Amino acid sequence: MKLKFIGTGNITAIENSASYLIDDHVLVDCGNGIVKAVGQAGHEVNDIDLLVITHLHGDHFLDIPFLIMKRCFTGADNELKILCPKGTRKAVDDLMVLAYPDVFDFPAILLGAHAEFVEYETESSSHEYGKYTINTYPVAHGAFEDAYGLTISDGKSTIGFSGDSAYCENIDTIVENSDVSVLDMSFVKGGYEHMGLDTMDIIINKFRKPIYATHMSKASREKGCQINLAFLHVPEDGDEIEI
Repeated sequence: MKLKFIGTGNITAIENSASYLIDDHVLVDCGNGIVKAVGQAGHEVNDIDLLVITHLHGDHFLDIPFLIMKRCFTGADNELKILCPKGTRKAVDDLMVLAYPDVFDFPAILLGAHAEFVEYETESSSHEYGKYTINTYPVAHGAFEDAYGLTISDGKSTIGFSGDSAYCENIDTIVENSDVSVLDMSFVKGGYEHMGLDTMDIIINKFRKPIYATHMSKASREKGCQINLAFLHVPEDGDEIEI
């Protein structure tokens, strides 16, 4: 699989919000500014046919209305599945009312975008889309109850994503079942909402597998680049790897 880092920053960073493109047509998270960032990275949002959302914080889902509108207004003709936590469709409807109160027929826009929401029915779930298998796992994101990590496999290789999470049992599950993992490294020292550089050290010592840091602050990025920890990679927006 090909993995492109559309965004690697948290809300305090100058980098784009954390988001990733797999094989040019599977997008993981669609936070503020990501629709334009995808285009600036040389890709077309109309080529995306699967969007996976980890949780309903703004820097992970706020651009869904713009993705849908752009697809509708530019004539996308492929189906888009939006795999997401419960309540996402209502949250996106509410965003449309706030952002465009004069647009009364959002269902028609959704139909024109050929987009469909598929909300997780259980906390841990498995979904098949074409050649991909997506497994979701609840993770510990402070007081936020519906946060998920996931693995995406094409039958040959598997990429794990923590979403936003503190260190918890399912982070180990994700890393153990993945060839490469993309993990929240918001801080130098992890806490009850996010992991940190110290957490990466623990995970790497346990699994000895490649870890790509994401959701970074300026401080965690700088420190991650300085310490030269084996198996830890600190990507920039626009970096691309083959797995």
